[in-house]
Amino acid sequence: MNRESYGADLCRKLHETYAGVAAANRARYSNVKDMRSAVCAKYMLGSEYQQYSREERSAMARNEIQMTEFGSLSLGSNVYNDPHLSGQVSTTRSDTPEFNAKMLSKQIGNVLQKNGIDLLSLGGARFQFTVNGMTNRLGVSLVSGNADSSLLRKMTEALNSGKNSENLFYNLLYDGSRKGTHDGAQLAKWSLWKDFSDMTGLDIRKSQQTKTGFLFEDGQDARDIYKKALQNSTSVPAQYKDAAYENFEAHVDSALQYDMSQTPDLELSMIFEAGQAILGGSGIDVLA
Repeated sequence: MNRESYGADLCRKLHETYAGVAAANRARYSNVKDMRSAVCAKYMLGSEYQQYSREERSAMARNEIQMTEFGSLSLGSNVYNDPHLSGQVSTTRSDTPEFNAKMLSKQIGNVLQKNGIDLLSLGGARFQFTVNGMTNRLGVSLVSGNADSSLLRKMTEALNSGKNSENLFYNLLYDGSRKGTHDGAQLAKWSLWKDFSDMTGLDIRKSQQTKTGFLFEDGQDARDIYKKALQNSTSVPAQYKDAAYENFEAHVDSALQYDMSQTPDLELSMIFEAGQAILGGSGIDVLA
């Protein structure tokens, strides 16, 4: 394996590592400056990663920032020095699936209680929460136990209020327990849709997939529409526009590996039972 292909393989591995947190960052921060400040503080100033060298912490910060801004990584010391390549990265805080589930349970419980839903009244009923990544609309269904339609409606309304459903989607995406037949295709579709929608305000699902790209009814290629919107954008600094366009092209190429017309929208689900969020292989999944 030559150095170039070896480096590309390392980038692919780190892309998988940072994809979830990058998506969560895009939803959490309204501008690049705040995102960069938060990521740098997490790795360089906080105590969570102090067991790693300055070079390793700097590499992790740069990789998370690059993935958040552009959805891709450039090969360099930031890749070779990232400790994720040598094994599981541990922090001094309880950032484990159990900890994440506990925090998510608390957040969901607070939302439900603020909307007049007593958690004790749910008894041992088992619910499934499903969020559509394109609409951020959340649905609640009863898996087992007892719950009437009035309770399901109240839970649905509560969890769809404000940004609750959007935050839940990104929490599930960040946790990364994404499995299923259409996993790669659904993630490729969502990534392309999200990037194109954010930049142009248009829905790329209304285009026609061809062998080389995506065409709209008026004959315009999605790449041309994106490039024009990017050129006129004031939210992307001029020095980053080339990288932003390359990132979009990468999303197009990834989506072209699949038949988007046969690929369902990305939906993530989790189980909520006895006031507890259940994450993991059986609790959260991509819905095929």
